[in-house]
Amino acid sequence: MSREFKTVSKKAKEVLEKPEGLDVEFKRNAGGVKPSVLVSFANSNTGGTILVGVDEEKTSDGLERGVIKGCSTSDNDRLQIQNMASDCIPPINLNIFVENTNNKPFFRVEIPSGKNKPYCTKSGEYKIREDGRVRALHPDELLAIFMNKEGDKFLSQFKNAVTELEKNVESIDSTVKGELDKLLSRLQTLNKDVFIYLEDIFHSAEQSSSDASEANETINEVWKEIHRLNQNVQSIQENDNDPFYVRLEEKLDLLINHLGASSYRRY
Repeated sequence: MSREFKTVSKKAKEVLEKPEGLDVEFKRNAGGVKPSVLVSFANSNTGGTILVGVDEEKTSDGLERGVIKGCSTSDNDRLQIQNMASDCIPPINLNIFVENTNNKPFFRVEIPSGKNKPYCTKSGEYKIREDGRVRALHPDELLAIFMNKEGDKFLSQFKNAVTELEKNVESIDSTVKGELDKLLSRLQTLNKDVFIYLEDIFHSAEQSSSDASEANETINEVWKEIHRLNQNVQSIQENDNDPFYVRLEEKLDLLINHLGASSYRRY
């Protein structure tokens, strides 16, 4: 963005056509710019423009308008205004442009509406714009600004918390599905191997009563494991009717039926 204009910029021409008011101020030189003026614009909802090197005069038709007089636009003058803004609490961000360098140069100082209201001068003055003047902020106005600021901060923090919660839920959902995938994989393995395994156990149990007792104990352990998995899936399914969970439970029921689990319902 250009900081210097050889003639008068479109923005400066628009400001010159206005009288001093809510968002416009004219000053003869950099020394005329006061911290209270910077603070008043930063605390307003619109911000404002200060033309330094411009006087307000009445035109032939009786209207008040800005008239270019010119002023020193040295680095020291620029720094004087910038330092004044930096000394405010919190510091005020502004942009300084040099206009009309070919004839009568002057400053155009743009002060946006501040994001960290309320602002005050180094000496603790809270100011606001009202028509063409600067006035003190009333206690109730200050309170309203503080409340709005804290409200915006709370809303921002709340939105961040909700976003974080949504991420956590997505992560949990992904984790749960991952665990269920593992369970399904285990059940598929059981579906293939458990009957062969139990068949071997029963075949071995035919040899002695001790082996039969061991076989019965092993079958009970297998059932407990399947029942535990079934309870886990049922617990999840209470909160989610996704077909994936339904299919998984159906798979468990099928295995239970194959194992003749009805005789082990005591678990």
